[in-house]
Amino acid sequence: MNVIFGVLILVLFVYYGAKGVLFLVRNRRRVGLEIERWFYDLGHSFDRGFFDRLRRTFFENLRSFIDERERKNNRRVSPRTHRTSTYKRRKPDKGEHGESMTHWDLQSVNGYSKTLRNLYIPTENGTTEIDLVYMNEYDVFVIENKNYSGWIFGSENNKYWTQSFGKKKYRFYNPIWQNAGHVQHLQKILPMNELKPVVVFNEGCVLKKVDAGDNVVLHDHELKNYIINASYYKKYTVNQVQEIYEKLSMFSNQSNTIKNKHINQIKQYQKK
Repeated sequence: MNVIFGVLILVLFVYYGAKGVLFLVRNRRRVGLEIERWFYDLGHSFDRGFFDRLRRTFFENLRSFIDERERKNNRRVSPRTHRTSTYKRRKPDKGEHGESMTHWDLQSVNGYSKTLRNLYIPTENGTTEIDLVYMNEYDVFVIENKNYSGWIFGSENNKYWTQSFGKKKYRFYNPIWQNAGHVQHLQKILPMNELKPVVVFNEGCVLKKVDAGDNVVLHDHELKNYIINASYYKKYTVNQVQEIYEKLSMFSNQSNTIKNKHINQIKQYQKK
């Protein structure tokens, strides 16, 4: 009887263990990001430096591995496309997750404030998308958020920066220039307001060699202190902050039509 019971326990252990491993494999990005978020929150309660070092070593390698696997998988035809179900599971968006992490950090800043995400500002050629706009009684901050992994190299004068995974390297447009364009278009809507551009990289990457000059480029855990120390006197009243928020709210939460037009606009630009 004891042998049968032991065998039964072993079978159940193997069965549910296999299911757990399969779940982790299929949802490796989501699980990795959630674990990273847990360490991020834990770092606020304990030794921040220790958890920063832990994330920069372990999660840099983890997310680099996930990125490489997904790049390879995107080149293959999925064997599960034959399913007849009309439900399509939404793939976790890395950029949105990074913006959410930054947004959570902003909520911990004391004082009256408002935050808007994903603003589609009209331009001569269509629209430009701003990741986050944070406004309080001191300043209005225009934030370009980059949720990248690997090592980051770049200079304020280079058109393209580099994301490096050892021997593999990928280029991306200079985020300082990108955010400067955002500020230029947003300034037409808020001509009387001083706007402060900030480029924020989430903790999955290492700013290995970045020359930002007088521009602000930092990790998300540095953003709160930067905002607190950016100004020493109040420029706006609570009502004025609310007015700015209401003026910009109309450009947030846009329809899928506008979002798709913006995506097509980017694709056409990239072909040039």
